[in-house]
Amino acid sequence: MTIREECDIRTTNARPPGGQHVGTDPLILEVVHRETGITIKLPPVTQRSQHKRLIAAFDAMEFLLASV
Repeated sequence: MTIREECDIRTTNARPPGGQHVGTDPLILEVVHRETGITIKLPPVTQRSQHKRLIAAFDAMEFLLASV
């Protein structure tokens, strides 16, 4: 079983107040490991690409699980 299969991926709205083009990527990615309950949240500030943030979240999750 891979890490992606062991985790739940959620998105939450993070749209800031502002004008027409402010906060065009409104999602905070949240990756939760089901067995341990470890949660990693990545707001759009860290990386605008949702795909790149997801890869970074899984890399961080692998690191955290290796240290547990």
